[in-house]
Amino acid sequence: MIWLLGKRQGIVANSSRKNAPDHTLLVSSTAQPIFCINQRQPLILRSPLPSVDSSQAKQTVKAFEIYQKIDPSPVSEMFFWIRENDRQLYKSAIATLTANRNLRPVFVEQKSVADQIAWLHKTLKLKTSDTIGEHLFQVYFMKGQQELLMGFCDGMGIKHDGEGSVEGALPDTLNSEKLKSTVDSLVEKHDPKLVTLYLRIFNLQTQNGWKNLAQTLESDERLVLA
Repeated sequence: MIWLLGKRQGIVANSSRKNAPDHTLLVSSTAQPIFCINQRQPLILRSPLPSVDSSQAKQTVKAFEIYQKIDPSPVSEMFFWIRENDRQLYKSAIATLTANRNLRPVFVEQKSVADQIAWLHKTLKLKTSDTIGEHLFQVYFMKGQQELLMGFCDGMGIKHDGEGSVEGALPDTLNSEKLKSTVDSLVEKHDPKLVTLYLRIFNLQTQNGWKNLAQTLESDERLVLA
C-alpha cells in the first residue's frame, strides 16, 4: 500500500517499535525510490539517495532547505498537531535532535511549548537533520492532512483507499493539465502554504522529482514557502 508521497526504504522511524528505544530513529541500509505506508508496520523512509546529475538536482528542494525557507506558521501548526496527536513522536523528535547536537532532551523540554517548537524548527534547518525533518512532514500529512492527500489523488486520477493511500508505483510523469486543475482546487480549499509544503515533499519522492511539478512550484505565485 502506498501513501501518495511515495515509498522510501532506508530510515525506519516508529517510536513504538518493539525492542527499540523510545527516542531512537532506526537506520536501515536499503534504499528504494518508492514510498510505502502500511498502518500495521513501522513508517519506512528513505536513506539519502545517491548523487545525481547536477542539471537535474535543482528540480527538488530538500527537507532541511524547506525548513530554512518556510514561514514559521505551518511548521508551528505541524508541531502543535504532532504534540497533541502523537506525543511519543514529539518526544522522540526532541530526543533525537538534541542527541545530534550533543545535548540532553531536558534542555528543550524545560522550555515553553512555543520555545520548544522554535528550537525544533531552528534545528531542522540543519543539513544533518534532513531525514528526520522529512519524516516529520510525512507523518503530519499522512495522519493530519488526509483530505489534502485525497484531493491530490482524485485530481491526478490516482486510485486510493479513501485515505490517500494507493497501490502500485508512483507515476513516471504527471499530466500537466490535471496538475494545474488539481493545484487550483487544492489552493482554493486549503492554505496555499500547506499545499506548497505538500507538493514540495511529494516532489522529493523520486530521484529528480517531476519536471512540470518543479516548474509549477517555481512559477506559480500562490505556491511560495515564505
